[in-house]
Amino acid sequence: MELECIRGVMGNIEYYLTDIPFIKVPKIFQPFFELKRTINNPLEKFQREINESRVKQIEQYILENEEFVLPAVVVSIEGSFQFIPNENNSKIGKLIIESNAIWIINDGQHRIKAITNLVNLIETYNKNKKALLTKEKQKVKKYYNRFTYVPYASLPIQILYSKSLESNQQIFSDINRNAKKTPKSLDILFDNRDTYATFLKELIKNNSTLQDIIEFEKGTIPLNSPKAYTLVDLYNALKIIEDKKLFIEFLNFILHKFSFDKEDKETYIYPYSIFLTAYAKLTKELGTTPDIPLESLKKDNLEGICIFDGKIKKTPQTVERLKNYLKNKEYLTKQLKIPALTNV
Repeated sequence: MELECIRGVMGNIEYYLTDIPFIKVPKIFQPFFELKRTINNPLEKFQREINESRVKQIEQYILENEEFVLPAVVVSIEGSFQFIPNENNSKIGKLIIESNAIWIINDGQHRIKAITNLVNLIETYNKNKKALLTKEKQKVKKYYNRFTYVPYASLPIQILYSKSLESNQQIFSDINRNAKKTPKSLDILFDNRDTYATFLKELIKNNSTLQDIIEFEKGTIPLNSPKAYTLVDLYNALKIIEDKKLFIEFLNFILHKFSFDKEDKETYIYPYSIFLTAYAKLTKELGTTPDIPLESLKKDNLEGICIFDGKIKKTPQTVERLKNYLKNKEYLTKQLKIPALTNV
């Protein structure tokens, strides 16, 4: 195989950057997956087991988005290859890889597996539809326009030389040990395809009070913080309620009913994530935002419900208990006449 590439050096390791069309992925990486299946000794492994649910997530991501971004896959070539530089630039040239070389995937096997599945599926569909399951045929029909394009998309590849088993294990360890998953809050902030996320961000953008009480990046809020809820808390509440108009009513009521001074955290449950979740569940259940007497929201009244030995405990069970407690305490009155948040 001959590939145009760019040569670089990182930490005394020479590497080559190139790309390959999706349609070539199954054939190139089939030997890797075959080799991986034959290794049972944990000490001889160089990759983790495939997580099929992760593979399906990547497949859907590719199919559902005309613009998609996949990070470069890192591979080590087990076999001989040669770099031939251009005359005018020693960093640009051609990489010639022997046909029986094995491309060991150091990082990106789930991307490779997802691409392999999609390419194999469209090829089988075009050659022999009867060989496919009904759900596979339906999948191709639903995304047919995307499927016809997918085989010709290109995948960026970073190629290294495979020195040994220990080298491949170390590369895997280095990449994954130093990787850090992004917080859920940043996923919400930066995701402009998620309709819930974009709706919520538009609401927050137009309301300074909301901005003051929301923690945008951290997953937890210290007791002495002026913030009441995380961005994830509000996002989850919106997904619980679903109806955007009802969610605006829900937020309006909270913002006008409660104060959010730091001192309130010592006395009341409402400036906490567990209250927002339970209150959202009750609002969804009733189809309207219930009015809860402030006295009922004192922490002293919630021992054994969601507070144990003076500490708040948030679990699915305690959220449900708090929701039922609020339901028993609520009394439906005429909703406060309050200025509405901007409806988007």
